[in-house]
Amino acid sequence: MLSLENQDLDDEYDPKFSFSGTDNESSTDGDEIVDGDEDDGQTNNEADGIVVVDNYDPYADDVWEDDGVEDDGVEDDGDGNYFAKLYKNGEMFDKQEDEGCEWRLHASRLADGFTWAIKSIKNGGHTCLGLETRNPMVTSKWASRVLLEDIRANNDISGKALNALLWNRFNVQMATSTLYRVRARALIEIHGGYDDSYSFLPSYCEMIKKTNTGSNASCVWNPNTHVDRPLAFVTIFISFKQCLDGLKNGIRGFVGVDGTHLKGNYGGVLLSAVALDGNNELFPFAWGIVSNEDSDTWCFFVHHLRDLLRSTGRGDKWCIISDRKKGIEIALDKLWPELGRRYCTKHLASNWKKAFPGPLMLSLFWKACGACSEFTFKKAME
Repeated sequence: MLSLENQDLDDEYDPKFSFSGTDNESSTDGDEIVDGDEDDGQTNNEADGIVVVDNYDPYADDVWEDDGVEDDGVEDDGDGNYFAKLYKNGEMFDKQEDEGCEWRLHASRLADGFTWAIKSIKNGGHTCLGLETRNPMVTSKWASRVLLEDIRANNDISGKALNALLWNRFNVQMATSTLYRVRARALIEIHGGYDDSYSFLPSYCEMIKKTNTGSNASCVWNPNTHVDRPLAFVTIFISFKQCLDGLKNGIRGFVGVDGTHLKGNYGGVLLSAVALDGNNELFPFAWGIVSNEDSDTWCFFVHHLRDLLRSTGRGDKWCIISDRKKGIEIALDKLWPELGRRYCTKHLASNWKKAFPGPLMLSLFWKACGACSEFTFKKAME
């Protein structure tokens, strides 16, 4: 029989325990725990201690996962025992000691390995929030389930708003970083994962051309016989009919092309073509997604861009401005050599500063770039 010496409900807290492993010994104050009726789940009222038989298994529901990881120094043996999760070395300490909460519960596990005996409780009323706000059993899986409809209504809901919902409904809170993982998990359940979305791209292109007649949509993926990545996504090019109508009716013949890197699970590069309207406002009309910027991907984009611009009726009377990337140069020289070409002065200035550091040469460079007459240009160049 396990017994606890020198512990009484009215005594001050003493962290020192004395345990006995024989059935004949008892505590000095008579706080002996009798376990004769512990199998039927009843409490022995003849002793000062309280025998607790734990029949509650919070891990029975599929929401709670028993990962077998050591928690607060108590190794989880995988049996899903609730008290084994909460108690350490026969005691449970309030984690809010720095906030002034003096609640204490002293208990020990009996020889059967499942039954816990509560020895004493000090200061039964909590002055802290404890597990109400920092419950280790509140997992991201559970939170994504209970907040699923809220995230469905607003896919961009903030972590602060999700925390407010958890507090108002369940009186619990979670870390903001965890809540964003909760939102990501819920969005995958609502919309599907990235893998599923990429598999729908060919059907998406066909739907664009079917429902928005006159649009240009083309998707390329690896053949089924590809050795490394069969049927994997390669590139996509999209331009809607309304953009094409704008090109025909009110857009100047000056087009800028460039690429920017995508941040996300799969990366890639977004290639875009932007024109100028009558008010000198930007008018994006075509874009594509490729794996990286090289001559092959730019050839794919320039091929579709050439056919798109020629379909407006202007033929080759276009001028394209870009940076000095080798992939763009190779693609334009190979597929559309008749096209007029210009270069972005901002990128040229960056290269200029490397060869000619200092403000003087840079200022003369910008004067030459902004010259509106031959005299001004020659003066800046001289």
